[in-house]
Amino acid sequence: MQEEKYIYQREKLMEEVRFLINQQHSLTKQLELVDTLCHLGLGYHFDAEINNLLSSISSSMKNINNLIENNNLHDFALLFRLVREHDIHNASILRLDDLISCFKKVEEIFKQKKQLDVKGMLNLYEASFLAMEGKDKLDEAGKFALKHLKYHDRSLLSSQLVEKVEHALELPLHCRMSRLHTRWFIDAYGKQKNFNPTLLEFAKLDFNMVQSIYKIELQELSRWWRNLNVVRGELNFARDRLVENYLSTVGYTFQPELWRS
Repeated sequence: MQEEKYIYQREKLMEEVRFLINQQHSLTKQLELVDTLCHLGLGYHFDAEINNLLSSISSSMKNINNLIENNNLHDFALLFRLVREHDIHNASILRLDDLISCFKKVEEIFKQKKQLDVKGMLNLYEASFLAMEGKDKLDEAGKFALKHLKYHDRSLLSSQLVEKVEHALELPLHCRMSRLHTRWFIDAYGKQKNFNPTLLEFAKLDFNMVQSIYKIELQELSRWWRNLNVVRGELNFARDRLVENYLSTVGYTFQPELWRS
């Protein structure tokens, strides 16, 4: 009965979030909502909705032109990264050259006014790790972003933004184990002034439910491993590292429906 209660609660929260995704928002809010869902480990529940939304945004010339004309590095770099992370193939008008052009304009503004778009630079830094081979311009932009994020005066930023920057500089998102990052981000998100209580509740509930599945799987694997009697039997040189192997698998296939892997 307790399990059914949690499942019902998760389904209810899922519908609320689905409604939130389908609401009309500004482009910035749409992108930040998708990004937050992915950071919270909830994106796998809304693959179709997220792919449709990103496809719609990235295939609109009006959206792209607005980002370029307004030198909106934050939204452009975030959209660029999300599109590549979700493997959106029809985003042909979202060109790398346009992102670099936007970055160059922001760089020029920084040189003149010494005002750094920290959020934009942070998104550019994360996007640079999704550069394809031979795209040196994006690598250079990433190095520029890294340099200025690393030495920017922390006293000018909120404590939440400082924590985000330090976390990213320690290890970029592309190189992190998603479940460990999600656990960190749930705490970080709860400290934000404008956090969405529904998203936070959903993230905590889903994380705990998925973790309970991991525990059951690990128990079953442990029984299987002991029954094989490999380490204590004739193959005493075999490595007894079941938990490490399981954790590495969860690192790249954390979704419960991929349990067979």
